[in-house]
Amino acid sequence: RRPAFTAGLAMASDRIAHYECGNGENPRGWHTGAGMLTWWANGTRSDQYTDWFWPTVDWYRLPGTTVSTRRLPDRAGGEWGEPKPDVRWVGGTTDGAYAAVGQDLKGLGSTLRARKSWFFLDDAVVCLGAGITCADGVPVETVVDNRNLGEGGTQALVHGGRWAHLEGHGGWIVPEGELRTLREDRTGAWSDINATSTTERRTRRWQTLWLDHGTDPADAGYVYTVMPGASRAAVARRAADRRWLRVLANDRTRQAVAVPWLGLTAANFWQAGTAGPLTATAGASVLVRRTGRSATLCVSEPPRTGQPLEIVWDHPVRAVSRADETVEVLEAGRRLRLRVTPGVVCTTHECEVILS
Repeated sequence: RRPAFTAGLAMASDRIAHYECGNGENPRGWHTGAGMLTWWANGTRSDQYTDWFWPTVDWYRLPGTTVSTRRLPDRAGGEWGEPKPDVRWVGGTTDGAYAAVGQDLKGLGSTLRARKSWFFLDDAVVCLGAGITCADGVPVETVVDNRNLGEGGTQALVHGGRWAHLEGHGGWIVPEGELRTLREDRTGAWSDINATSTTERRTRRWQTLWLDHGTDPADAGYVYTVMPGASRAAVARRAADRRWLRVLANDRTRQAVAVPWLGLTAANFWQAGTAGPLTATAGASVLVRRTGRSATLCVSEPPRTGQPLEIVWDHPVRAVSRADETVEVLEAGRRLRLRVTPGVVCTTHECEVILS
């Protein structure tokens, strides 16, 4: 939740179902937990998800998700929160303003596997995908967004090559790959997805943007940025600024970014490894934010093993000003080295330092 926008993210793990259906409700919510990213920007439509969104949306193209297009039956996987993937690394860390979040994705009724990360910033969400692999014999897609334009919406979509902007909504920066677009009218009734609801049918116009990873991809990936509520000019400027964002890593072992003007470096380590100036000895989510002559390092352990791990920030540090009880400072000088005892609830653990 930032001054300019609010965003919500839906993920699935061994403790959170892909979706929940039952009592005749939500039989097609299969891919909700595959990284559905919803957002509301100040000054844009507040009824984006309440104006007949669910009866008319394409259930295989929920915004933000990476999915196999294999057709699924209603209530696939079971009811009442039954369909849970056997994956553990789902979660993230935050300093209260920005966040690094990751999901080890295993598709419902599918062979799909992927690693997805989201880095939530002041005016944008940076989205990374890696290790996208599937053998279902059908195309796999990442849905950059799917916006409900209302009844007969005429909002202009401008495609600028590396970016796109939708009037009255915001924009997207897609530096790699072909951004595909579709505008279509879709009709549905609440009774289609809720057995006791009205049979009245209505039509809404949709603007879909997606990346096609092809049939049976092996280790595919993506990078894109969502800019909720941004003007066309702001999106174009950001897309042209090659220094605004640095992708430090994007593979099945680690995903990391640096945003220099925010003083931010953040990484999701799916296993032990190094990304830019950060190193982790086990799976972890790490966020460092510099402010003037100080910095705060935030760490969590989404796999929730509870086992101690070490984090290294390869940056000169003059002194440690504060550290949580769960954080032991092993080295502070030419670099910062910490041992974190994380517990098993994916808590964020902090260390504040004064820079050299």
